[in-house]
Amino acid sequence: MEIVTNRISRRAQIGWSTHGHSAVDVNIYGTKGSNKLRGNNENTDVGKFLRDYLEVNVDEITQELVEASGSLGSTSDSSGWTGKMPSEEDLALALRY
Repeated sequence: MEIVTNRISRRAQIGWSTHGHSAVDVNIYGTKGSNKLRGNNENTDVGKFLRDYLEVNVDEITQELVEASGSLGSTSDSSGWTGKMPSEEDLALALRY
């Protein structure tokens, strides 16, 4: 499975400090305006906080990205900047190594 996740990370141009979850709490430090993040938070709460704090309309931005790319959500071989999605055969082949 590591080969598949490694290929996905390379395609998405993402680097990770670990390839698994450690279940260790992660500290978040903030300044003025970040009091709502005080204490323990779920990871999704951080994104919601940023959305609200920055007054971002996620649905509107998503629609803009879909329209700009012309191919997000498409089932064709060219699926935007991420390139071709691997087929089931490609994934099966990657798992053999």
